[in-house]
Amino acid sequence: MIAISAARPYAKAAFETAKAANQLPEWSRALKQLALAVCDVKMQLVLKNPNYTPKQLSEILSAFTDLLPIQNFIKLLAEKKRLTLLPSISELFEADCAKAAGYISLTVTSAWMMDDAQRNNTTAKLSKQLNSKCEIEFKVDEKLIGGILVRSGSWVLDGTIKGTLERLRSAFA
Repeated sequence: MIAISAARPYAKAAFETAKAANQLPEWSRALKQLALAVCDVKMQLVLKNPNYTPKQLSEILSAFTDLLPIQNFIKLLAEKKRLTLLPSISELFEADCAKAAGYISLTVTSAWMMDDAQRNNTTAKLSKQLNSKCEIEFKVDEKLIGGILVRSGSWVLDGTIKGTLERLRSAFA
């Protein structure tokens, strides 16, 4: 959660820059590649090694793209010691792209396996409520007792019995 919060302003800046330059696909590809690179075990050792300067680190990662604005973005992240945020930045960037295209990616968790009619009904209601087309991944967690838990990025809509009981317990504690 901390990484998402720290990554949010960088992802927003990347999205606005890419959108203004009409380069959303290029930025998307580059950020995905960079996110994979910094998740590599060997690259993590390099990023944690104090012998590498921010300039050296940015040069290493800039090899993944030939677009100058992305290279400047990498340089900024290296100077601020934020290169490890690239996976979160990429995730938030993709969410912004989907939202700009009119889509929201959600995870809906329920206490039981929903049938097709329930899934379609849930999708229709959430699309209407959020005023966007929703791409939903449905999951099951029997511990929820009943209701549904909706997640998208960093926000949560908890309509579960378990969540309601926990909120009541906190209110009376």
